This record gives sequence, C-alpha cells and structure tokens, in this order.
Amino acid sequence: DASKQLFGREPTIKYLQEQVLNWRVWPNFGDAGPGFALGVCKYVTLTPGEEVPIANTSMTVEGHVLAHDLPYETGGFLIQKDGYYVMYFGDTGPDKVQNTDHLLKVWERLAPLIREGSLLGMFIEVAYPEGRPDNQLFGHFTPSWLMHEFHRLAEIVNPENPEEALNNLTVVVTHIKPEFVMAPSPFQMISEQLDALNDLGINFIYPRQGMRIEFRP
Repeated sequence: DASKQLFGREPTIKYLQEQVLNWRVWPNFGDAGPGFALGVCKYVTLTPGEEVPIANTSMTVEGHVLAHDLPYETGGFLIQKDGYYVMYFGDTGPDKVQNTDHLLKVWERLAPLIREGSLLGMFIEVAYPEGRPDNQLFGHFTPSWLMHEFHRLAEIVNPENPEEALNNLTVVVTHIKPEFVMAPSPFQMISEQLDALNDLGINFIYPRQGMRIEFRP
C-alpha cells in the first residue's frame, strides 16, 4: 500500500499515536509514535487557518476548528485546487447553542471566496429535523438552525443585499441521522423543511449512496 498523508490537528494526531496506532489496538502504521513506526502513513499536523500542500496533488488543505457539544471539538477542511475551493464541515452545530464563535470565524474566511466566486460549494451536516430541543442537539444542526447560520454568512458576504449573497451556492447536506420509524423518514423531513426555509436561493443537494457530485466553476 502506498504511503499516505494523515492530516489532523495536534490533539487528533496525538490521540491516534497514543491510543490507536500504538501496537496495542493497531500496529503503528504512522511515521512516529510508540514502538516501531511502519511509515505507511505520514502524520501532517494542521495549524488552523494555514494552507498545507497535499502530497502528489495540486491541492491544498486548510484546517478549521469547530465545536461539537463543548468541550468536544471537531474540524472542518477547506480544500483548494487551481484557485477554487470546497469546504467540508465535520460534526458541528450553531454558535449560539454551543456558545462559541467557531462558525463565525469560518464564515469570515469563506465570505471573500463567495464574493469572488471561488467557493464552489460546501458539505455541512443537518442531523435532526425540526422540533428537537436545543439542549438535545448534542452539537448538531436542524434545518432552521442551519438557515440561521447561513443568514449570518449572507450578512458578512454582502451586508447591503444579504438576500442575494448566497444565491446558487451549492450546499451538500450530510449526516442525516436515520431513525427506525414509519414514513416520513428524517431524510424526507429534513429535505422538505430545508427547502421550505430556503429564502436565500441556496442550491441544496441531498446525496444518496453512489451519487456523483461535481463542483465546477
């Protein structure tokens, strides 16, 4: 197997080295850590906000800190190729519920890319349909909370005309939690609710298994 880069923030890399790839749970496939390092994976530590080249490609990755029901943190990744970007969010929820400014910082990073047309899209989660109490979100989004955050982003992108700021922005909805219930399914409820709340002209995509998604300038 060809050597691969393994990207993560310092706490994630440390956890993998000490708790997973440690010759107790799994062999040490990394290039550092306990015991003999097999070197199949090369650890690359991401500093939030700094672009790092992805080996053997023309792409870069830029890590960002997200909150996932504090004190737990997750991450997002801004991928760049030929001056165009796609943002991928890990598990996260609204700043207001989690009492952080992590998403605000990401919006401030993405806003100029949206203005210049170089952000081709993003992947972001909506785990629960409407009606779930805020204290039971556990670091996730509902449709209304996601739209709340997109309105914040729109205000940053174009304060004079936020209604048009995110028009045609492609957003792939991820992490819809399944429930073993009769119809309607969470997938159906979330897609219908988001479409009904979408007053910003966002192009929401609700992927199915095996679906091919292309981002083009």
